[in-house]
Amino acid sequence: MSAIAPGATDTERLLVLASLAAPDADERAELHELAHKLDDWAGLLELADVNATVPLVHHRLEHEDLFSLMPPPVQAGFDVVSSVIADANDRRLAGAMEVLGRFDAAGIECVVLKGMLRVTHRGGTLDVHAGQAVIAQRGEWVRYSTPDPEGAEYLAVCLPAFSPATVHRDDS
Repeated sequence: MSAIAPGATDTERLLVLASLAAPDADERAELHELAHKLDDWAGLLELADVNATVPLVHHRLEHEDLFSLMPPPVQAGFDVVSSVIADANDRRLAGAMEVLGRFDAAGIECVVLKGMLRVTHRGGTLDVHAGQAVIAQRGEWVRYSTPDPEGAEYLAVCLPAFSPATVHRDDS
């Protein structure tokens, strides 16, 4: 038995192991062992639902060729919950892309949520406070700083996505 979730029930241990992003060989072996002896698949679905891990567990069990071990009604439950979550995520992604598209069309690069962000540009310096946004043209030189001791929280919109490989850094 691995050190993951010691003292837990077999169903709880299976949930934890099936939720791992990259289980090692020992964890995978234990996952298979637990899946082959589990008799409370409905309990696993309920536990995964409560812990918001249904799609993750579903994917892992399919990837490990263990999904077929559960009774068809429980498989259907996993399918339904995973589908509902996938649909909700697709709607969230579409909404986020719409907002990002509006930001890009308006030229908004950064929205300050809390504190003050100092934006230095070729023409001077702007102090951008909570609730304000700054617009920078694509390719315009800017530098952000947070001179106040409490810092700032801000959302930077980078379209296309920021990448250290493509950013234009100053030589200094």
